[in-house]
Amino acid sequence: MGAPRAAAALSRARARALCGALALLLTLTLAAPLSPRAAAQGMGMGMGMGADNGAGMGMGMGMQPFDAQDAVPAAKQNLTEALNAYKRGDFLRASLLLYDIIKGKETAVDPIDEQAEYTLGKTFYRLNLYQASLEFFLRISKAGRQHKYFKTTCKWLYYLSRKIPGDDKLLENIAAYEPRECLEFQNEVSFLRGQFFYKRGELEGALTDLGRVSRDNVLYLKATFLKGVTYSRLGRVKEALTSFAQILRYAVDSYNGISTAAESAFKRAAVAGGDAADDQVSTGRLIDTIAQGDYKRDVKYFSQLAVLNMARLLYEQNNNLKAIRYYDYMPINGFFWLEALFESSWALFRMGEQYHEKALGNLHTLNSPFFVDEYAPEAPILRAVILYSRCEYDKALEAVGDFRRVYEPLLGLLDGYVKDFADPKQLYDFLRQIQRDPASSSRVMQILNALFEDRELNRINAHISELERELKVIEAAQSAWATSDLANYVVQTIEFTSSTSSNRAGEMAKRRLTRVVEELRDLQGKADAIDIEIATAERSDAKLSLSGVELQRQLEADAKKRTPDEEHIYWPFDGEYWRDELGYYLYSIKSKCGR
Repeated sequence: MGAPRAAAALSRARARALCGALALLLTLTLAAPLSPRAAAQGMGMGMGMGADNGAGMGMGMGMQPFDAQDAVPAAKQNLTEALNAYKRGDFLRASLLLYDIIKGKETAVDPIDEQAEYTLGKTFYRLNLYQASLEFFLRISKAGRQHKYFKTTCKWLYYLSRKIPGDDKLLENIAAYEPRECLEFQNEVSFLRGQFFYKRGELEGALTDLGRVSRDNVLYLKATFLKGVTYSRLGRVKEALTSFAQILRYAVDSYNGISTAAESAFKRAAVAGGDAADDQVSTGRLIDTIAQGDYKRDVKYFSQLAVLNMARLLYEQNNNLKAIRYYDYMPINGFFWLEALFESSWALFRMGEQYHEKALGNLHTLNSPFFVDEYAPEAPILRAVILYSRCEYDKALEAVGDFRRVYEPLLGLLDGYVKDFADPKQLYDFLRQIQRDPASSSRVMQILNALFEDRELNRINAHISELERELKVIEAAQSAWATSDLANYVVQTIEFTSSTSSNRAGEMAKRRLTRVVEELRDLQGKADAIDIEIATAERSDAKLSLSGVELQRQLEADAKKRTPDEEHIYWPFDGEYWRDELGYYLYSIKSKCGR
């Protein structure tokens, strides 16, 4: 019995000694620094105690040789190689190396990750894959100001806003920056922030940022116009008119060689020191100067847009006479002359019978062959209303007939589009297809062109087109990069963004198209009402004491009595339209009411 006890004791002693030896060996292993060779074999922290053959025996547990700390040197090596590839213009190679660093990570966990994200954004920008570029820059902006490259990302987001302006995420992330955080593009960031807050309905915030855009900056005209629109939405008409007038002043100053705010202020001070009255240039003179001057396209465009909106504000204030004057300032070869001509007809109608001849003359211009395909459904209805008010029932019915002939088939067609496509994306794709089809109806084309010229929808449409281009670039690539994990990630990101944007564009297009249908249906109701009124109107002999022949003779006699000014001559309309007569017609009319 003693021998077994002695053997057991010896075994326990040996076990303790062995454990002690193992503990000592483990301690020494933990304390000993890794040699470059050992590190290359993945040996460390007591997990790779095998021989140099790299059998991977660790603590007798069969664990694979891996050390989390080894990822840092590997990532650093990848980053170095990627930066070198970037410098020599091998952007595909650089992107693969950089993506390998951050793959599987939702956010950067160390400075190497941060630099990899930032450089990836730049790399894809250089590859003209802007949506992919945006995805990596958004990771940085979402991380916030603690990210090493947060501030420097601002300028790249601005660059991208010029390439993919329809991306709401982009605008939202730019708005997260204070203008002072993007010194190189303070004005641009201020404008984009103002645009973002305007779209959000935060109008006071929009005014603050739009007001920061310098007069010397290329975005000044856009910012000032949007300020005017914002004031208008707030009901602050005086400030709105002032903003629009500032655009006109800017145009005249630029024509006179005054390019900066400082120069403009200096000149005003100099004038005030002499004859201050000379600086009180009327809006009319400003507009006339701009119309005659040789200005850049954007200056002319925003100047005329400002005048149009000034006229609309005055019309809304029931200041019809002044509104007409502003509408008349629009040059005949301008961007918005036709809109101004039509809208002024409403103001003329509101001012009473003595202005009806001019209102009908404007509408007569819209009927000319030069504008036969223009979408103006209100024009025949307004003509019918004016003629009805003068008891010209036959001519009023003729105007209603013109509306029905042209616009009722269009109403049925557009209503069918809205009802047939429950999915907004399918509707959007269908409308784009029609827009590209040269065989489409000219009036349908006008509506669709107007639809896609809507600034917001146009931006989204441009964004979708850019996404389609980027997908084609990747699909056409012949290199191994096109089949990499990175390429798959980029394709999935672009396809998701494209689908989201198409749905958004479809919803917007459907709302716009539905509104067109509702407006046409409302005008159809007005046409029905005019028909009913005329059908039930009493046409007594007292109201029609003059026969058609007698009335025509009287109109011709009255026409001969007209005394045009020295710049005009009177010439009876004989059925032929001349371009230089457009906008100058007077429609001779005598009221038949009470005759």
